[in-house]
Parts: sequence; structure tokens; C-alpha cells
Amino acid sequence: MDGISDLTSDPKVLGYCEAQYDFSPMETNQIAFKVGARIAILSKLRGNRGWWKGRLDGKVCSRVASILL
Repeated sequence: MDGISDLTSDPKVLGYCEAQYDFSPMETNQIAFKVGARIAILSKLRGNRGWWKGRLDGKVCSRVASILL
């Protein structure tokens, strides 16, 4: 999926989610976040069980929805 990219424009935000788990990146194209992080959802692929593209601290990355929910 997409890696991290600097946000150069403000894509339409579909909503927000709150991270239910801490996440420590294992690769350089991932974003770390802690429980309670408020992440802007930019797109959803396959609804609540697929990949979501989200923005946190000005960075954009795709994540499996189950990590966020």
C-alpha cells in the first residue's frame, strides 16, 4: 500500500478514528501512534475491514483498519 508522504494539500476528511492500540513501525513507510491518537480518515478500501488511508501529524499512511479500531 501507500507509504508515508508529506501532506501538500488537504484531502477531504471522511471522519476521524481513535487508535485503540499503540503501534510501533517496523518499516520506514509506517507511522507510529499511541492509544488514543486521533487519526483523520482520508479514504477506506473495503470498508471497516480493509485498508484505510489516514493522516496523523501531517503525515499520510495506509493502515489495516483493525489496527485503528
